[in-house]
Amino acid sequence: MDEAISEILRGNVWLAVCCGVYLAWWCVAFNPVRDFPMLLKVVGFVATLACGVYAVVLLGSGMGALPPDEIALPGWAVWLIGAGVYGLLLFVTSRFFQRQVTTELLLIVAWATFELSAVNALAGVGAVGSVGCVVAIVAVAAAVLIGMGCYLAYYELQPIPAFISGMVPLVLIGAVGLVVDACVALG
Repeated sequence: MDEAISEILRGNVWLAVCCGVYLAWWCVAFNPVRDFPMLLKVVGFVATLACGVYAVVLLGSGMGALPPDEIALPGWAVWLIGAGVYGLLLFVTSRFFQRQVTTELLLIVAWATFELSAVNALAGVGAVGSVGCVVAIVAVAAAVLIGMGCYLAYYELQPIPAFISGMVPLVLIGAVGLVVDACVALG
């Protein structure tokens, strides 16, 4: 079980690394002031994808190795809730806010669902206490709310504020994974 918990913790670290690489790629691919060579954009995208896939593999492998009978909610239930939240947000943001649908909405919800699945698994096996669990859930919720604000505002902003607004969720997602790891370290 210690190895599974360690994989989840490493997965969160790699998720933070992915967010850092994603930020660098964002600065190259979506820079409103300077244009960069296409090769640099492609390399940044591939590096982001590789880090993200590795993080997901570690998180998924760690969660999958934990005893399912000790986990508070079955993993499928957390993902079913996440899918429902995505559907609701997709409807609300496109219908009531006329926000064009982009992959960022899917990424925000998928990340939150993945992170809450990890917290659920870690809490179920006693790797994180009740206070740490609450801190982790509040951190995820805050990142989602702020990320959704940035998502909704993005196309309404001038180029430089929009560029910065696009970075905020990445910083928060990377930080929250490290907060979850800190909650495990504190017990």
